[in-house]
Amino acid sequence: WSAFEKQQLEALALGFLTLRGQGMGALSAYWGLWLVPLGILVYRSGFLPRIIGVFLVVAGGAYVVSTVTYFFFPAYYRLVFYMVTAPAAALGEIGFTGWLLIKGVGSGRAEAS
Repeated sequence: WSAFEKQQLEALALGFLTLRGQGMGALSAYWGLWLVPLGILVYRSGFLPRIIGVFLVVAGGAYVVSTVTYFFFPAYYRLVFYMVTAPAAALGEIGFTGWLLIKGVGSGRAEAS
């Protein structure tokens, strides 16, 4: 690193931080695509309330919309994230985790099949 000047090192650090942010933006599409099948499974299984499955599917769609906004309409990304993605993720992901932690999976439904 001694071959670089201080300004070059700062430019490299800023470039890598920007690249990391873009990578995290791209990864959020995969987070959303993961939530859609999970939501469908929750909805169809009957082990958890179906509304949680609906919230998970909506959260998955919100993550994908957020990713598209991040790359194609960056000026509106914060608005979309805080108005759409954050509430949908709170209802879907936090609701799913909270239900499993507090209530748990209902017993006896698995033997019915």
